[in-house]
Amino acid sequence: MNLSLRRRMIIWYAVAIPALVLLMAFAAQQVMLAVLRANLDDGLQARTEDVVSAMLTNLGRDRQSYADEIEFLTEQEFSSVPLILRIFGPNDTVVAQFGEIPDLVIPTLDGLVDGRDLAEGVFDTVSIRGVESLRVYAVAVDDPETGRLLAVVQTGESLSSITSASSQLWWYSLGIGLLGGLLATAMGVFLLHRGLVPLQRILQRVEAIETQDLEHGVPDEPRPPELQRLADSLNTMWQRIDTEFKTNQLFVATVSHELRTPLTVLSGQIDVLLMQPGLGTGDRQSLEKMSREVERLVRLSNDLLLNAQLDTELSPARENVDVRALAVEVVGELFTADVNRKVKFPSHDRLEVMADRDLLKRLVLNVVENAIKYTSEDDTIALKTYRDGRWAVVSVADTGRGISREDLPHVMEPFFRSGGQKNETRGAGLGLAIVEQVVKLHNGEIEILSEEGKGTTVLVRLPAG
Repeated sequence: MNLSLRRRMIIWYAVAIPALVLLMAFAAQQVMLAVLRANLDDGLQARTEDVVSAMLTNLGRDRQSYADEIEFLTEQEFSSVPLILRIFGPNDTVVAQFGEIPDLVIPTLDGLVDGRDLAEGVFDTVSIRGVESLRVYAVAVDDPETGRLLAVVQTGESLSSITSASSQLWWYSLGIGLLGGLLATAMGVFLLHRGLVPLQRILQRVEAIETQDLEHGVPDEPRPPELQRLADSLNTMWQRIDTEFKTNQLFVATVSHELRTPLTVLSGQIDVLLMQPGLGTGDRQSLEKMSREVERLVRLSNDLLLNAQLDTELSPARENVDVRALAVEVVGELFTADVNRKVKFPSHDRLEVMADRDLLKRLVLNVVENAIKYTSEDDTIALKTYRDGRWAVVSVADTGRGISREDLPHVMEPFFRSGGQKNETRGAGLGLAIVEQVVKLHNGEIEILSEEGKGTTVLVRLPAG
C-alpha cells in the first residue's frame, strides 16, 4: 500500500505519541509507588527505632532480671507504635506481641527472624492469599555495655494503602495516557497539517503547471528554509526547461516554415512534369511516387508548424461553428473515389460550439483520417455528432484493426507510432497529438476506446454553445 507522506506521518503520530504518553504516565506511576514504598519503609524503620530506643533507655534502670525488663516494657504505651509489634527474646521466642496478627501470618513472621543476621535491620514483604499484605522490618537489640543480644524487635505495617494507591494510579495513568495521547495526536496532526501547507502549495503548483506557464514557477511566499530551497530549485529547473522548450519550438517552427516554400515549388514542378506529353510509363510512375512523398513532406511540415503553434497558442479565435456541417464538409473532402469505405453519417440537428473553425476542422480531419488509415474497404466508419448534457460530442467509430492495449495509453503522444502499423499507413505520429492539443485549447475532453481486432471509437467532447 503506497501511502502519502502526510498519511505516514499521521499514522506515526497516532501510534508513537499515545504510546509515549502512556509510557510516561506509567513511568510516573511507578515513581510515585516507589516513593510511597520508600516513605512507608522510612516511617516503619523510624517507629521501630523509637521502640528500640525506649527499650534501651528502660534497660538502663536497676532491674533484677531481663524478664522483669521485658514485662516492664510491655506495660508501656509507646508513641506511634506500628500496626504490628513483636519482641523476641535471645532464644527466638516471642516475649511480647502487639496488634492483631492473623494466625496464617505468624509462621511466616517467625521464619523471617530465625537464624538471620538482623544487626543492620532487614525489610521483608509478606503476601499470603486471603490476608492483607504486610511490610515487615526486624532489627536486633544488643546490650550497649556487653554487646550481647537482648531481643529482636519485629514491626509491620499494612500495604493496603499502597495497593489502593497503585490501583488508583493505574487507572489514572491509563486515563491520562489515553486522553493525553489523543490530545497530543490531535495537536501533532494539526501542527503537521499547518507545517505541510507550504509544501502542499508547491505540489499544487507543480501539478497545475503547463508547458506554456513554466516561466512563472512557484510564487514567492513565507516558507521554511528547506522548502524555500526546494522552490528555488524548481524555479531554476523550470526556467531552464522553458528556455530549452522555447528554443526548440522556435527551431521547429522556423524549419517547418522554411521547408514549405521549397516543397511547394517541388510539388508544382512535379505536377508540370506529369503534364508533359509523351512521358514514359516508368517515368510517370516515378514522378507520381515522388509527388506522393512530397505531399507527405508538406503535410509533415504543416503538422510540425501547427504543433509548434498550438504549444504557444493560449487563446484561439472563437466563433459559432456548426459541428454537424463541419463534419459533413470533412466527409466530402476525405471520402473521394479512391477512398472506398462504408460511411455511416446519420442526420442530426444543428449543433453549435464556440471554437476556432480552422482548428476544429483540423481536429475532425485528423480523427477521420486516422479511421480511414487503419480500416480496409470491408470495414465501416460511423461519424456522429450529438449533444450530451453540456457537451457537444463528435464520435468517430470504425470496425478496423483496433489498437493494442499496450499502445492505447500512448497514441496521443507526439511522434508515437504503433508497432502494429503497416509501413504504408505510418505517419509522423502527430495527428492525434494535434487533436489532443486542440481539444485542450477549447476546454474539452477526448476519450479513445479500442479493442484489438474489433475497432476503435474516438469521442471528442467540447462545451456546447
